[in-house]
Amino acid sequence: MLGERFTGAQAAEWGLAYAAVPPDQLDRAADDIGTALAAKAPISLERMKKALLTATGLDAALRDEAADLLAVMRTEDWAEGVRAFADRRAPVFHGK
Repeated sequence: MLGERFTGAQAAEWGLAYAAVPPDQLDRAADDIGTALAAKAPISLERMKKALLTATGLDAALRDEAADLLAVMRTEDWAEGVRAFADRRAPVFHGK
């Protein structure tokens, strides 16, 4: 907001960026993040992305989050996540 420049390392330190990597490691870091996201529950990611894009205030965001949680808890992916946790294995999500 002050119009001051700062480095990627500073942005990561301040919590404004996920990480800062040297340019020669950027492709690998992006691939790693993509791989990690691809392993997550797609329904939950879709709802989280929508919430981040449409948030209009804290009260509305909290109401939307509660509604999304209740909806996600009814999915096959949620049940798979719970089973996988109990079985101590990685979940396999199908977006259902």
